[in-house]
Amino acid sequence: MASTLSLRLVSPEKEVFKGDVASIVVPAWDGMVGILPGHAAYLSLLGHGEMAIDLPGGGSEKYYVAGGVLKVDA
Repeated sequence: MASTLSLRLVSPEKEVFKGDVASIVVPAWDGMVGILPGHAAYLSLLGHGEMAIDLPGGGSEKYYVAGGVLKVDA
């Protein structure tokens, strides 16, 4: 199993983040969703709130999302 996920975060204006991450916690329309490497394929509408990204070498980044779509490819 892979130890990282490949993440691409885009806004209507530009690509905000692209790279490997250790995990993601994102607000879906019906609550918070955590994504780890090896997660099953998943599709959800995003809600509004803070998205937290844990980086593979340590540290984290946070972004505010206000709607959109979350797609996890298996």
